[in-house]
Amino acid sequence: MSLPAFFPSLETQIQRTLRRRGGTGLSPRAEMVANPCLGCSREPAIKVLPALPPQRKLTAIGLAPGELEEEKKLPFVGESGQLLRKGLSAAGLDAIVDVGYANLGRCRPEGDNFETPGWAEAEDRCWHHLTRDLAGGMGPLLLLGSRPLQRFTGNKKASVRRERGLWRRLPDGRDAFVALHPSGILRERNEERQHHLRRQFFLDLRRMADRILGREKVPAVKWQAFRLGDDGSRRALRQLAKSLDPWFFDIETIDAKGSPARPGVATDPFHPDYRVRGVAVAFGPDQGVWFEFDEAMDRAAARELLDPAFRSEAEKGAFVSGFDANGLIVPGWVTEVRNLVRDPWLMAIALDMAGEGHSLERLVVDVLGEPQPKAGVDRTRIREMSLEAVAEYAVRDACCEYRLDRALRERLGRGEYL
Repeated sequence: MSLPAFFPSLETQIQRTLRRRGGTGLSPRAEMVANPCLGCSREPAIKVLPALPPQRKLTAIGLAPGELEEEKKLPFVGESGQLLRKGLSAAGLDAIVDVGYANLGRCRPEGDNFETPGWAEAEDRCWHHLTRDLAGGMGPLLLLGSRPLQRFTGNKKASVRRERGLWRRLPDGRDAFVALHPSGILRERNEERQHHLRRQFFLDLRRMADRILGREKVPAVKWQAFRLGDDGSRRALRQLAKSLDPWFFDIETIDAKGSPARPGVATDPFHPDYRVRGVAVAFGPDQGVWFEFDEAMDRAAARELLDPAFRSEAEKGAFVSGFDANGLIVPGWVTEVRNLVRDPWLMAIALDMAGEGHSLERLVVDVLGEPQPKAGVDRTRIREMSLEAVAEYAVRDACCEYRLDRALRERLGRGEYL
């Protein structure tokens, strides 16, 4: 079996290096394990190995060591590391005992240039050993900056600007929190902007620590779950049809894996195999109902139940409302959604001077100051969730949208940008 596919010429380079040095008696594979830098163009560089306390609650992942890290042969001891450790301590974590530190690369790139072929080779080699160091590791990861985020998620387009302050479930099942790299904060020359980034960084670390240390307080939500067509759902829909108060709705779609057509079904409301499991309706900031659909239910019967509510005069809202509305209209669950006039996402766009874009999760965290919704829920497994679990999850989302609409309208009225 060849060495890792990400670097197919690695074994050849090791063999050449061994011959040049007279050999060690070890096979190329064994030599690589014993000396992972053998044959790398960055082999002579000073190496800074991970510092991983045995009972750590978290492991911070950066990009590469700096000058002081090279001198001390310890990760995150320079100016960036001091800023990170200060933020972790302020958040209530012991920056020495509770936190491990590692980088994607174990050496500093030549000229601090991360775009050279030599660094790409070194990063690939180090990635192989970093994943081994972290295997079966302790606690979640703290991904600092875009490059660690891209490496661990496998998404080359992932951006820390969009993901900052959020928890993400990695492909290997591990949880990770995304934050700005402290070096990026320190490089900011505008004093006011740097102050803002520092404050944001410390707030993000605080929210991260709240979850790790069990201090997170999730707002209470009252919810009821009904199967569409039962007596409870009929009563609830009649009340919605009569209401003139604003309400928000949020659909949940069944994962594409269970559909007979191509992947992406669950995110394409115009696909013929698009599957909606149900819809949550929030008729207040902390209360709502879930209507569970039956795929076998006659669409005409469903429309007869849902249309009076969705075609009523009450103002309605959804986050990225076109998705939720199309998800109900295109499969034929409802005829139309009348008075769909509220969309927190559109308000966020109007208030977003930085042009970073916002997800529901990000706005809930930044604007409402609440724990991140959806965190810990595998959305690809909605099909497998119990009625109670998906109902609570969806109603919470809809209630977040309700509260967010209020908060953003107040900001819009004051002209206060995000």
